[in-house]
Amino acid sequence: MDTNYSDLSLSKISSLMGIPDDEPDERIPLSIWIDNIKDYKIKELTDGDIAKLIRQEIFLDYIVPEAINRIEKNPLAGSLGDGEILESFSMVSVDIWKSEGQKFCKELKLLLEEFLMKLQSFKLDIPYHTERFDDLDQADLAKSIKKAIENLNLALQ
Repeated sequence: MDTNYSDLSLSKISSLMGIPDDEPDERIPLSIWIDNIKDYKIKELTDGDIAKLIRQEIFLDYIVPEAINRIEKNPLAGSLGDGEILESFSMVSVDIWKSEGQKFCKELKLLLEEFLMKLQSFKLDIPYHTERFDDLDQADLAKSIKKAIENLNLALQ
């Protein structure tokens, strides 16, 4: 990725995009969560926060570069479970990839294809999770990666 947004906060991104900083709706957990993390720099967010922002399709232009950086360092990055960031890409709709994430589609697709190949050939460098990342986990992660690749292929058409 050429652009580094890791020093921006969600508040700063909102400001750059002309989105007003409204009070959170206390009835909506997502609104409360965003309010709690909005002043942290992207690089300070947890892996779980990055994955959730992707799943919620929030500021993908700013979040995807950080996600790619993290999974290049640790393919199993996540808070809820191993590979959470990788799995989150499979939950982004084709329409969103086409409209908001188009500039990342090709690079992300190539990266995911590489991870899938390494995962299936047992050559994926897993920094510290080897003991608890079993065959079922690998199969689930492979399924999510395939779904993400499929969505990215459709977005690139």
